[in-house]
Amino acid sequence: MGAFVGGVPIGSYLTFLLTTVLGSAVGGAIFVGLLKYGHVVRSQDGQALGSSSTTAESED
Repeated sequence: MGAFVGGVPIGSYLTFLLTTVLGSAVGGAIFVGLLKYGHVVRSQDGQALGSSSTTAESED
């Protein structure tokens, strides 16, 4: 409430707000990117194992 009463200068409030939003956006993007990367890497490992067993069966 201090920002609206006049205890905090509007420039300081906007600086804080901007840095907070940018930090959350960058951190969230990195976090989600790492989760998606992990999902893709694990799913490719599963496909590689599955495809090698199907290839072996088809050669027989």
